[in-house]
Amino acid sequence: MREFALRGYKGASLRQICASAGVTTGALYFFFKNKEDLFRTVVAPVMEPLAQMLASSVDHEVPLSRSLEGRREKEVPEAARDFLELCAEQSDVVKIMTRDKDNPVMEILVSEVAADLANKIHEGLLVPKAGREAVEDKFVASWLAGTCVRSVIQIIGAEGTFEDSCRRMATVFNFILAGLLQL
Repeated sequence: MREFALRGYKGASLRQICASAGVTTGALYFFFKNKEDLFRTVVAPVMEPLAQMLASSVDHEVPLSRSLEGRREKEVPEAARDFLELCAEQSDVVKIMTRDKDNPVMEILVSEVAADLANKIHEGLLVPKAGREAVEDKFVASWLAGTCVRSVIQIIGAEGTFEDSCRRMATVFNFILAGLLQL
């Protein structure tokens, strides 16, 4: 964690990681396939709960988006508050995730979470509106999911109080819910 936090993904050296940990390179490769695998392991304590939180939020929100009756401005969902509390506890991991936006592995991880979320959104909206193709709905679901995941990562990396983060999360969820209303 220290090497990724200090130098970012690109600058982190497996040799230095091994030296700091007091292990040989062979020992590192026994547990991790490569630098990407090690990075994924380091950020998993935040990325996995992020994916779970977004999936549970979609499970709750997609049915509401089917009618205008379900549309309401919302406070941040409880799962999102729990996630933000976890991020406060895992601040070192959050710093690693948000330190260098050009990190190719972080972009892959974000894309994976967004793709899973897009599929969940699309599956929840199986019947497209009259006159619209399911492909268009899938594109919009993908766009909404990617926007949501990237926004949440920006929120957890932004300065401010816990309540500031909650307000920002509520805004993102209201935006996504409004987008779901359009599908």
